Amino acid sequence: MGAVYGLSIGLDSSEVGYFMTAPVVGALILQYPVGRLSDRFDRRMVIMGWLLWAASPLAWPPVRQGRVALLLVCMLIYGGSLFPLYSLCIAHANDFLTPRQMVAAASGLVMVNGGGAVLGSPLAALSIEFLGIGSFFVMITGLQALIAAFALYRMSQRAAVPNEAQGPFVAIPESSSAIAATLNPEAEWIPSGEEIAAEDDPFHDNPYVN
Repeated sequence: MGAVYGLSIGLDSSEVGYFMTAPVVGALILQYPVGRLSDRFDRRMVIMGWLLWAASPLAWPPVRQGRVALLLVCMLIYGGSLFPLYSLCIAHANDFLTPRQMVAAASGLVMVNGGGAVLGSPLAALSIEFLGIGSFFVMITGLQALIAAFALYRMSQRAAVPNEAQGPFVAIPESSSAIAATLNPEAEWIPSGEEIAAEDDPFHDNPYVN
């Protein structure tokens, strides 16, 4: 739907290409600072703050007025803030799981993410049809605000995992399969097909895993 938006505000075909590329470039650049922050602070706080930061460029006049250069800067910031959140959510979930649970959890997260991708385009199309092209980013911003509110709610319901109990952030593309969870370095110590004695399990005494 991004291409539809770009054409609707008067961008030509090459500018639409730049418009669609800018968020990907932003994600490539900013995934490392996001990961570093999430390894040092409560991941839910990083998720909430990054969602709000991702929404901020959408309110800038260049996005609504179609000023190409500034529009691309806004999209670079937007993509760099929003796209790494998938990996960040996986890292947060893994903080409460043992390595044996991570692949199954990743498959569930992939399914939820895919469901959102399937529903997102029709909802965006309906929003544009009935409310106008300006509603495209308004809808996205509203969804981001809901997720940020949920992160804030969860912070009030459960204590944060201490830094020493957190696993490292691993950048995982949204298009990856559940088996990509095996890229997590925490899973490297599991011998294939063998049972792990409780005293050899580094997660045995960790009160934050299920």
